[in-house]
Amino acid sequence: MGYLNGTGPSQWNWRHGSIAGRVAYVLGLGSTAGTRAGIDRVVRRIKWALWAATLASAGIEGWAAWGKWTSP
Repeated sequence: MGYLNGTGPSQWNWRHGSIAGRVAYVLGLGSTAGTRAGIDRVVRRIKWALWAATLASAGIEGWAAWGKWTSP
């Protein structure tokens, strides 16, 4: 595919990496029985951190707004 587009399989692309890297990833998935536990764990931690940050910022904003509403 890379040759059809005028690049080699090892040519890196900022959006997708290289074709050789993607092939190695797919072959790696095949050798590990398709498990994605590692990346799923990282994504789960990122999601929890984002939810925690969202709730913390909402709490801080609510606390600040409550002070404005209750002050004379």
